[in-house]
Amino acid sequence: SENDTFRKYVANLDLTVQWYNKVRTTILEVEYPLIEDQLAEIDVQLKKAENTLNWQSDGVWAYIEQTRDHVHDLETRVQKSKDNVEEIKKIMTTWSKTPLFERKDEKYDCLLQVDDR
Repeated sequence: SENDTFRKYVANLDLTVQWYNKVRTTILEVEYPLIEDQLAEIDVQLKKAENTLNWQSDGVWAYIEQTRDHVHDLETRVQKSKDNVEEIKKIMTTWSKTPLFERKDEKYDCLLQVDDR
């Protein structure tokens, strides 16, 4: 039963590491200030594990769950925002194929034809 518990701990920690590293490696310089405080909170939380926790510590599973959930929440929000930006870019490329405003043919009363838009 201790082996199963240990495997559960390791599996959850591996997921947490993957999500954390993904955020750290994919975040752009302009995005970093938006999540800087949350990353600092996670780093403080991880310091606790580095300095005081071990496999036999009381509450280690609660700590792993809390850290995993915190990192996963951040990773999910960062990924969703990146996906949204990509979707916006796709939508905007369709705008470049047709002009928003056109000049009226041979009519000088108005510079732009905006009646149809």
